[in-house]
Amino acid sequence: MIRFENVSIAYDRKSKPALDDVSLDVQRGEFVFLVGSSGSGKSTLLRLVLREYKTPHGQIYVAGQNVATVPSWRVPKFRRGIGVVFQDFRLIQTKTVFANVAYAMAVLGKSRAAIRSEVPRVLELVGLADKGHRKPTELSGGEQQRVAIARAIVNQPGILLADEPTGNLDPTTSAGIMEILDKINQNGTTVVMATHDEDIVNSMRKRVIELRHGKVIRDEPAAQYTSMIPIVAPAAGQGAAVEPSVQDDAEPQTRRQRIVSAAQASGPDEESMPPRLVRRRDSLPVAAVAETETSMIEDLK
Repeated sequence: MIRFENVSIAYDRKSKPALDDVSLDVQRGEFVFLVGSSGSGKSTLLRLVLREYKTPHGQIYVAGQNVATVPSWRVPKFRRGIGVVFQDFRLIQTKTVFANVAYAMAVLGKSRAAIRSEVPRVLELVGLADKGHRKPTELSGGEQQRVAIARAIVNQPGILLADEPTGNLDPTTSAGIMEILDKINQNGTTVVMATHDEDIVNSMRKRVIELRHGKVIRDEPAAQYTSMIPIVAPAAGQGAAVEPSVQDDAEPQTRRQRIVSAAQASGPDEESMPPRLVRRRDSLPVAAVAETETSMIEDLK
């Protein structure tokens, strides 16, 4: 459904590339998380799929179309096959929930009969069957995001792009939103979601593509937000470190056990320590760091 071939783009000649030689494939029906720090290129990637920008280097294919060959006057039609959900909902505050969702159908020239039939079905899918007469200001943040999702899928797009859809929501509400997105994906829609929410990614265990400084540094199926702990280089005079998973006679280690092993082997070396240990260490006074590192490792056990 989506293919990037050696795509690079910079916003101006003086800045570093927003995306740097990115190649990836998203298959029909996949659910993919885009993760990475702010400025890593996640939103740029989604905007390129929407044809908000044209890339000067590389090729992008969406639903079989070469995006570069889509003329400007055909972009609105091209986007009909793509639903988009934003972090800030972007609802029309003066219209009811029903009218907000119906508007997405009306701009495509759908008949009143089709609107009367389809909008209630989609509102029921997102759990808002009894809220069609309400205004956005009468809804909670989670309910407003459900309206935004309903609007994005009412025209049955093949692709749904979600840019931080849970960024302004509490964990419980976020979990409900993710259940809806998962249900939409199970119905056949390809979902690509940019997020910083570690708990959501870890619980869903979908494909994860990680970006850093515009480059894809990780692409793993059924993955977690944070990649596996790398092998710790052996100290001078010691034998080579052995990856636990390749020891035929040893039981596989859990992620927690790997974190403990890496922390014990690396000591205070920040590059080798897991991010959680680094954050906890950095929050302490300098004089207390050395004294507490041992207890931090013991806590993880």
